[in-house]
Amino acid sequence: WREVGIHLKGQYGTFQGIDGRPSLTLNFDKYEKGQRFHGLDKLHLNNSAQDPGYLCEMIGRQLFEAAGIPTARASHARVELNGRDIGLFVLIEGYDKKLLRRHFENPDGNLYDSEFRHDITDPIKKTSGKGPDDHSDLRALAAAAEEPDHTARLVPLSKLLDLDRFYTTLALETLIRHHDGYAMGINNYRVYCEPPDGRAVFLPHGMDQLFFEPRAGLLPDLQGMLAQ
Repeated sequence: WREVGIHLKGQYGTFQGIDGRPSLTLNFDKYEKGQRFHGLDKLHLNNSAQDPGYLCEMIGRQLFEAAGIPTARASHARVELNGRDIGLFVLIEGYDKKLLRRHFENPDGNLYDSEFRHDITDPIKKTSGKGPDDHSDLRALAAAAEEPDHTARLVPLSKLLDLDRFYTTLALETLIRHHDGYAMGINNYRVYCEPPDGRAVFLPHGMDQLFFEPRAGLLPDLQGMLAQ
């Protein structure tokens, strides 16, 4: 495969330079439109620096999938970089239209990437979609969440947010202690505004730090505004 876009990824605790064991994003059609790697446009190779067991991503994603929450698939890969065997990595499917087609009837809605610790009140990155480019869909969702009356709040929220799937996401993030997800960390999530009504669906991501707090309470401190 030629002309593949390569990006060094990661944040605090996981980022490593090219001479170490860097986590990588590979984008196969970044410069060669239509180029695929075994059917995939994009994939991530995670060094699993914060998960010595290399299993959190796979177990977490299987749990969300079983509960009806769209998420990317994960597996393992042995990685060689510039002639160096840098060992075992966690391979994760990219969040792109191929993934959306697998989980939604219409893949043309807006897909947003939270990047690092941004809530829906921030102008988070739109990665695909034929919807508005001015974040008006997310601004409307945030405005609905700010309604002070909790009973009145559910009426507009139910029109803008898939509440059933959001409740399920909150429950799972709490039970598996995904403290670096949306609810507790305002991090590692995607939002898809599903056509035709544009209701938002939250997609979990970055599940390399699960199950580390077995004595944690069932009512954690919530950070994400929608979680609150």
